[in-house]
Amino acid sequence: MASLVKKIKQGKAYYYVVESARVDGKPRIVKQTYLGTVEAILKAHQQQVAPVAQEVQLTHFGPMALWDLAVSLNLPEMIDATFPKREQGPTMSQFILLAAIGRAFAPCSKVKIGQLYEKTSLLQHWGHKGSAFTSQRFWEAMDRIELEHLTKLEQQISLHIARQEKLSIKALLYDCTNYFTYIDTQNKRNGQAQRGHNKQGRHDLKQLGLAVAVTPDFHIPLFHNLYPGNINDITEFYAIFDSLVDRFSELSSNGKELTLILDRGNMSEGSLFLLQQKEIAVIAAASIHNHPELQNINLEQFQEVDRENLPGVTAHRSKKEIAGYEWTMVMEYSTSLAVKQQQVLVCEQAKAIAKLEELSNQLRQHLLPKATITSIKEKVAQILKAQHLKKIINTFVELKNDYPTLSYSLNHTNLQQILNNIFGRHLLITNRHNWSSCEIIMGYRGQFEVERFFQESKDTDYLSFQPPYHWTDQKLHIHAFYCVLALALIGVLRRRLSLQGVVLPTNRLLEQLHALQEATLLYPSSQSNSPRLSYCVVRPTEIQKDLIKLLDLSKHIHQQNPNSSTLVSE
Repeated sequence: MASLVKKIKQGKAYYYVVESARVDGKPRIVKQTYLGTVEAILKAHQQQVAPVAQEVQLTHFGPMALWDLAVSLNLPEMIDATFPKREQGPTMSQFILLAAIGRAFAPCSKVKIGQLYEKTSLLQHWGHKGSAFTSQRFWEAMDRIELEHLTKLEQQISLHIARQEKLSIKALLYDCTNYFTYIDTQNKRNGQAQRGHNKQGRHDLKQLGLAVAVTPDFHIPLFHNLYPGNINDITEFYAIFDSLVDRFSELSSNGKELTLILDRGNMSEGSLFLLQQKEIAVIAAASIHNHPELQNINLEQFQEVDRENLPGVTAHRSKKEIAGYEWTMVMEYSTSLAVKQQQVLVCEQAKAIAKLEELSNQLRQHLLPKATITSIKEKVAQILKAQHLKKIINTFVELKNDYPTLSYSLNHTNLQQILNNIFGRHLLITNRHNWSSCEIIMGYRGQFEVERFFQESKDTDYLSFQPPYHWTDQKLHIHAFYCVLALALIGVLRRRLSLQGVVLPTNRLLEQLHALQEATLLYPSSQSNSPRLSYCVVRPTEIQKDLIKLLDLSKHIHQQNPNSSTLVSE
């Protein structure tokens, strides 16, 4: 027979279910089951009788962070003023900003973007059905955009962001990249997608070029231009030079406060001449091979730059006339860079020698019956394609008994010259004559931020520029506009968070925001209750809780009426 027994332990009551029986004629407890405290028993009972949700719907509310940011920057008003709405349905700002938000969180074609919209809180906020954002509706909206007005809008937004966010713009980092496309080779409906040297190695595909100028902190783009994929970087620099100079003057009442940072691909005597004529301050990287007199400077003549900010870095400073103007030349030497370059060269050299030895053995054993002098030289050139290998490995291909042979040797003189006069050295040219060598070097080192910008734009999960699901020039320009806009919004968002003490890399921030979900739970009716809805945030991480608070995302979570319960899953 079972009974309930209370036991007092350290002043607290605990309950057990016990079963008693007679053993040898005496009552004994033969089984005891622990139930716990009264509170534990009540909680267990409630869990057993709790209703099970009949339906669960998940809504992403993290993307609302970008919409709220766009609203705070007055972007919807600026876009709609440029491209007014002509009929019922979404506004042009909603089409453009949805495309930007889609590119930020889940890059997809316009066929799928309506489905993406329906999974976010934008559906409740805007009130349009997903069918309002079909691919056909997007094409119709994009057809109404004139590129001349789009260019003016890009300028307006860039300047507005710089001023409203009070960006301290002392430098702009300029660079170019390209993006491969899947536009058919025979497609003659555009002139932007062309074949060229693709930086991702996809030389078999048509590509687009993109020039950008970004801020050193959080790489916020303040200028961009889409150009044909068969144009090289320096040609594009000449083509957009006037527009870039205009943007410089617009971003600062005194253009002399700004410094343009260029990498080697955009540097030439011609570009330096143009910049000096316009009195634009510049720091540009240059190839030391174009200035051989600087290669032979002994390291003993280099001076320490800044032990605290640039440990292990020394520099040699000189003046040189280029394109009719005097320029300051700063040759920096970094011990850590020299070591890394030597390590890379050793690895490449070892791999090349192993391949050369294998090819030499194959020829020695006549395993390549169709080999010719030309074909073997082509193979050797491919083996030695890595930087410096052709200088340090001498190869000899010749005929013996009408069959090619291969021999090779290491050129120790050239190797030593590379180690002593090239490795670890980096040449900078500037007209900031009054800046210290440390300021010049530190100014240029911000250039990696524009490389980060390009890396993020080629991320396959977030912010991806490619592939553009368009094939006409007009729509490709619009695609570039909202892709760059997405990157600008993320840059501003990261900056605002950093001012509040939260510093997150771009992919981590987007990952955390994209994972923010609200669950809508539908509970069926019972004898005592009618059907009801309840809501909960799905297992927020500590970072997500901070983001909800700092970005005020709680306003996008359903407010419950007094008769419904609020469930929060931790």
